[in-house]
Amino acid sequence: MYISHKHKIAFIAIAKNASRTIGEFLQDTAEAVTVGRHHGYGHGNNKKIKDYQAFVVVRNPYSRLVSRWSSYLKSKKTTIKSFANYIRVNEKEKLEQQIRPGGNCVFPSIQARVLEKAQQLFDKPILILRYENLKDEWVTLGLPGTASDFPSDLHRGKGDYGSWKKFYKKNWMKRKVSALYQEDFELFGYDENI
Repeated sequence: MYISHKHKIAFIAIAKNASRTIGEFLQDTAEAVTVGRHHGYGHGNNKKIKDYQAFVVVRNPYSRLVSRWSSYLKSKKTTIKSFANYIRVNEKEKLEQQIRPGGNCVFPSIQARVLEKAQQLFDKPILILRYENLKDEWVTLGLPGTASDFPSDLHRGKGDYGSWKKFYKKNWMKRKVSALYQEDFELFGYDENI
């Protein structure tokens, strides 16, 4: 989590939603500091921040899973060589639905569950910004700078896989991912139809 005491904001970073770029931007422009883990909120149970405006950035679940797949391939942490098999493993093991004890999310976890856990730390509702509209929605935070100051490349070269839509070649792939991320599609209003 990133906290700016000066601006009374808290950013709960959700994996694969440009969280590192956003965190660094907040450190540079809003004097934010990292509290606990980058992708966590368990260390934020401080009474001092309960009245801060917290926010998260959510992302289309289809796009987000492709981003995670791309990261796995680049890090060589997987023996799964096809996106189709990656979907099958995620469904079988329910990796996306686990949350670590202590409040830290498993990478990448269901976004709705991260939001639900994090909300317990704050008195105000957590503001939800969409990754796809981030530059336009950023101004709602009332922070220094404008949308034009925001980094134009949210992933700084890490997600060089082109359009995520090309990965969903078969209907069964869409159905499985839609079922796995049902909470995210419903809560954040993303269209399950590609």
